Amino acid sequence: MNDTGPLRRPLVAATARNEIIACVLLIALTGIAYAGVLTNGFVNFDDNVYVTSNPSVQQGLTPAGIKYAWTTFDSGNYHPLTWLSLEADYSLYRLKPAGFHATNLLLHLVNSVLLLLLLRRMSGMLVPSATVALLFALHPLHVESVAWVSERKDVLSTFFLILAVWAYQWYAAQPAIGRHLVVGALMLLGLLSKSMLVSLPLLLLLLDVWPLKRLSLPWAPASSAGDDAGIGTKPAPSDSELGVSALVYEKLPWFGLTAVWIVLTIVSQGSAGSFDSLRRVSPLIRIGNAFNAYAWYLGKTFWPTGLTVFYPHPESSLTLLMVGIGIATLIGVSLLIAVLPRGRAPAAVGWLWFLVSLVPVIGIVQVGSQAYADRYAYVPHIGLFIMLVFGVSQSVAWRGVARGMGGLAVAIVLLGCVVLTRTQVTYWRDSEALWQHALAVNPNHFVACLKLGNIRLERRQFDGAAVYFGKAVRLKPKVADAHANLGAALQGLRRISEAEQEYLTALRLSPRHEVALKNLAALLKARGDLRGARPLLATLVEVQPKIPELRSQYGLVLGRLGEFDEAANQFSIVLRQNPKSPDAENNLGMTLMQLGRDADAKPHIERALQLAPKFTSAHFNLAELLEREKDFAGAQEHFAEVLRLSPNDAEARQRLQKLEQRGKSR
Repeated sequence: MNDTGPLRRPLVAATARNEIIACVLLIALTGIAYAGVLTNGFVNFDDNVYVTSNPSVQQGLTPAGIKYAWTTFDSGNYHPLTWLSLEADYSLYRLKPAGFHATNLLLHLVNSVLLLLLLRRMSGMLVPSATVALLFALHPLHVESVAWVSERKDVLSTFFLILAVWAYQWYAAQPAIGRHLVVGALMLLGLLSKSMLVSLPLLLLLLDVWPLKRLSLPWAPASSAGDDAGIGTKPAPSDSELGVSALVYEKLPWFGLTAVWIVLTIVSQGSAGSFDSLRRVSPLIRIGNAFNAYAWYLGKTFWPTGLTVFYPHPESSLTLLMVGIGIATLIGVSLLIAVLPRGRAPAAVGWLWFLVSLVPVIGIVQVGSQAYADRYAYVPHIGLFIMLVFGVSQSVAWRGVARGMGGLAVAIVLLGCVVLTRTQVTYWRDSEALWQHALAVNPNHFVACLKLGNIRLERRQFDGAAVYFGKAVRLKPKVADAHANLGAALQGLRRISEAEQEYLTALRLSPRHEVALKNLAALLKARGDLRGARPLLATLVEVQPKIPELRSQYGLVLGRLGEFDEAANQFSIVLRQNPKSPDAENNLGMTLMQLGRDADAKPHIERALQLAPKFTSAHFNLAELLEREKDFAGAQEHFAEVLRLSPNDAEARQRLQKLEQRGKSR
């Protein structure tokens, strides 16, 4: 009897069983670490832009919602698939945050399992692959990407990135145009979720070195058979290695997609003013902080404490020491990899994956005012963990005590990650918890002061709001938001003159600041200073041209100032924006009456009453218009309706009495 056959079947079964055990362990530990996210709410940091105050997303997966997803640059990004996923969640859960959080967590779980299976498939080693996936799933630096609803783009784009790498491994095993197109399609889906995937072609080029072994380079020679020894079966080597030029050539369509998306990202970010910080932060400081940021990501990988939602850019406070530490760290790690006797290929590829995938967000082209962000480590960490796990596992002879000690060390690290991640999830419970933690980490956290002040402003706790906004003004006296918000708090406290001064200061710093324009205009209108309010409202309409309510206020002020032609123009625009607005119809009709264009005015006022039959002002205007036309019976009818709806309207009563007396005298 041949014993070979029966011995092989248990080996395959054991391998499959081990993979299943690894996946179950991964899912269980991730569930334990992130269980608290399902009871978290939305936060006042972009969640309003993406969900809670976004009427387009709240249309759900309707034709209008789908059109919005594919055409908008809202939030300074073009990511239609992210918008569609949020619209799908709204269709299912309305504004219940648990549903949105569940989707984020599910995507993170799927990403982690796919990563495990992908690395196992490419490397032939289960234990290191599972270790990398567990670190990816459990590291507290990834909480922001999972627990923040607005970061749906992170977990969704990474899902497509991992699938694209999986498809690329499939393509590399047997190159064919169909397989090439699948990789490109998955890359496109990832880019439609988040533009960070622009680095994917370079990442695939790195994978050609290891573990696909399509290219051997002097600094990272292909691993020997002994290097790849591990649980499971080793993947079959390529028939022949290709040159660098051939491997780059096959990726040219994907590099072309990257180029298109870089332009699209520049346009979308520019439309939202996201590059404003380029004027504030010099190129030299941005380059210096990039080195500082690399060191920060490495440091927080090994010691992930003091994590928070926003890290202010150091700007001019960046020191040569900070830059020097960053440069020394990058050089030191690179030299350490270079002298590795074994396992140099996975270590070098993982290290370069980390460096390359961070380039779009490292701050050379500064977007926003953050120095770095937890969420930016989500994809780069895959490379860093490959470097640490595969590089170390292939560089050390793991036998006897060393194997046991290594396993214990990994278990301790993973347990620590679970504990830290569970704690970090609690900071995302709600806006108050999020920003109080930020303030605890950094007592001079300017953004935390603004956000906590906004929370109190919404609750009409004006004293508390004034305290936080006052601190924000002291921290950054040249930021218009701080002055405008402090003005709103002081206005709530009825300290009107102080509020007005804060609004004026905000407008000196930012002449088109929406809150300052709107609130100062309201103060001046209440005081009767319509000529002072007029230019503020004119600017406000330029800043927010698509908000009919603001344009209506501007039109009413113009009308009261006697500028009827321009008022009629504004009300006409409002009516085009909102054709079913009885207010707009009535206001336009009333203004046309002021211009003596009664024939043009009448259809608008009648339309207002069709839309709102109990609209008192429209009844009054129509009565006056009918009186001008000598239709006294019609005028009496509408003045009577005004009194029925508003019995205390003295002018309507007086006008009706005159008409009744006129009728009796005849």
